[in-house]
Amino acid sequence: MEKHPLLVQIINKAKQQQHENNNKTKDKPFVPLAKSTINIYLANINKLYRTTESNETLESLEWLTERSKIKSFVNSLNSTNTRKNYLSAILTLLNYDRERFKSELAFYTDLAQGNYENITVEKKHNNKTIVEKVVTLKQFDDFLTTLSKDQCLKKEYLLFLFLRFFPIRNEIATLIYITASDFNKLDKETKLSNNYIVEMSQTKKFKVIRSKYKTSNVFGTVTFEIVSNPLKNTIKNYVRYNEIASNTPLFMYHDKQMNENQVSQRLSYVSEHSSLAIKLSTSSIFKIIVSDYFNNTKDTIDDQKLFLKRFSLIRGTKLSTLVDYYIYKKDDDTSSIKSE
Repeated sequence: MEKHPLLVQIINKAKQQQHENNNKTKDKPFVPLAKSTINIYLANINKLYRTTESNETLESLEWLTERSKIKSFVNSLNSTNTRKNYLSAILTLLNYDRERFKSELAFYTDLAQGNYENITVEKKHNNKTIVEKVVTLKQFDDFLTTLSKDQCLKKEYLLFLFLRFFPIRNEIATLIYITASDFNKLDKETKLSNNYIVEMSQTKKFKVIRSKYKTSNVFGTVTFEIVSNPLKNTIKNYVRYNEIASNTPLFMYHDKQMNENQVSQRLSYVSEHSSLAIKLSTSSIFKIIVSDYFNNTKDTIDDQKLFLKRFSLIRGTKLSTLVDYYIYKKDDDTSSIKSE
């Protein structure tokens, strides 16, 4: 006789609900789970149930509201893939009555998403088949030191230095320098139509406010502050040296505001004709920073995620995209980095 026949019905009914709510599968016929899969679900669900020490029956599913106990158990598991299996069982059960367990669905979905990010970061970190070669961060920093001494390349030095600490995309070319008082006078439409670097005279820092960039339709306006040297002082000195007036472009090219193609060309040309002897782009500079971290880090997966999330917020990029396109291990391959 089958163990927990009512629970088996609940699992299959919940799976059918998931199937019908998934745009990729809803038009295909639902096939009940195989007995071997059901047995795995039953084993995991029974173990979860026991950890809650609930007085409710197993089939009532009310024990799933014991969030703290279940979260504590799941987080105690060493393997992210094992956590995934337990969270998958939980989410399946909750789909049996989505309205009744609406808040639990949101809670465990967040938990599963965090675990998924752990899996993807962990997998990429250990994936030695990703072998694109980049210059080391030390080589890049040495290049910056040399570039800082060239009085004819102040603009290019600032571009590279800015990207060293805040690796945004080519929209760096479109930044408009403006004082805080002048920025506050702008109407909302103007603010949302441009990218600004705002000098905050009271706090002696800069605030970068970007509303026009590649993924702005998804992430909206992105803001971050520049509070530390050498970047902060380099911006100040550059503004004073070039006598840049408030509400005018930070970067000019042939007496006009620099555009995104031109910044790409200048980064490529200057880096190729340097000791690096390689064409760099905004994308490849970011790869240098991330590659250096992942090749040398001993941080936990959670700390690695925090590292990536910081850049995800700065760039306006999904964390999964950063993992897929920017994390890889070093290798002896000498292929050059292509421009973004």
